[in-house]
Amino acid sequence: MNAINILTDNTDAVIVDRHEISPTPERLTNPPLKYQTECMRAWFASMTGSGEKIWHHQALGLKASSDDKNVVLATGTGSGKSLVFQAAVVADFVGNPHLTAFAFYPTKALASDQIGRWKNAFRDAGLDENSVVEIHGDISMTEREQLLPNARLIVCTPDILHAWFMRLLSSTDAQRFIRNLSICVIDEAHNLEGVFGSNCAYLFRRVRAAKRRSVLAAGSLFIEIRFVAASATVADPAGHLKALTGLPFVVIDESQNGAPTQAKTLLHIEGPEHGAVAETAMAEIITRIAGKIAPNAMIAFAEVRQMVERIASSAESKDVECYRAGFDKTDRNVIESGMRTGSLRAVVATSALELGIDVPQFTLGLNVGVPTSKKQVVPRLSLSFRPGLTGLLDSMLLTRWQCRVLHARVKLSMSHSVVPQIRCIWKAPCGRSTA
Repeated sequence: MNAINILTDNTDAVIVDRHEISPTPERLTNPPLKYQTECMRAWFASMTGSGEKIWHHQALGLKASSDDKNVVLATGTGSGKSLVFQAAVVADFVGNPHLTAFAFYPTKALASDQIGRWKNAFRDAGLDENSVVEIHGDISMTEREQLLPNARLIVCTPDILHAWFMRLLSSTDAQRFIRNLSICVIDEAHNLEGVFGSNCAYLFRRVRAAKRRSVLAAGSLFIEIRFVAASATVADPAGHLKALTGLPFVVIDESQNGAPTQAKTLLHIEGPEHGAVAETAMAEIITRIAGKIAPNAMIAFAEVRQMVERIASSAESKDVECYRAGFDKTDRNVIESGMRTGSLRAVVATSALELGIDVPQFTLGLNVGVPTSKKQVVPRLSLSFRPGLTGLLDSMLLTRWQCRVLHARVKLSMSHSVVPQIRCIWKAPCGRSTA
């Protein structure tokens, strides 16, 4: 059944506005020359499952990386940016058995979500998957010491790099790793902002300086680290990444995106925007829909931990769980497994689930109130639109006139999957960037 029919037939939701977003076809092309070896052609066929060709933006990103340029992919969530990371690292490693790399993710949950993909990428290329190691707070110091000597790719957060690896730089194993460091991957780079982003900027410069010192001390030729970064929602990708790393970047943006997109429908629903009444209204919608949406699933976003916990608890269903930062590893793994296997029909989440975690069952999404920034909107839309039924942006407590104003602005910017901040409607003229 169509998701809109599920909503209207099973709830009392009043739809005051609607916006349709058309699908776009895929654009395929051959990988750059460096990636057309027999080994890499077989690797692409294995990783994509659809032959040796890749999407247009992926080929552009790999071409820039193969030309020893730093590249940031600023295309939509679900557009296959991870394949560019993996191909760049794998191609380097196949050609040189001594090279090493870092893959940075802003949260432990996202790093854990991606570690299996990295291991599969190594295995499909004939590389040792055990040389891919994940370091986080649940890994003891003893285990870290055992993993480092054979590590070629370390998957971690910037915090772990700072608190653990940089303290070990004088050790033989850390020197081996930093001296052979060829690529740093930065995923979800738009989250490295504010004080955290400033700290990361110092950290990446320390890493570059540490490699330079190690290489020159060994009497070898210094070659600058290449960075491959991704961000779906940052306003100035090149400027942001240069501020983070101190290096220039080539930008692959949405206009070059070769990934197909599904048709989308945004609905603006009238209702309470905040407080207990909003939580109760959201819990009621989830309760009524969760049992009807199988075999697909739905996701609802709220801004704070206590809110998602109360909404999920009020739904009173074993098919509904909350997801937030702060869960221990066991609980997080159980919830993420339920999302991937489809045993959960609904998840109520904070922004902790915006960061690129792949859950293909999500075909319907809701939001308590209006997201306050473009950076929030784009990942939330993409999470609920990957398979492509309907996304519900639950813009609660909007009058019909306010909804028309918002809708007019959506038309101007929706070609880039951008919904402007409702708080800026009265201050910014139509079409002005609100990122």
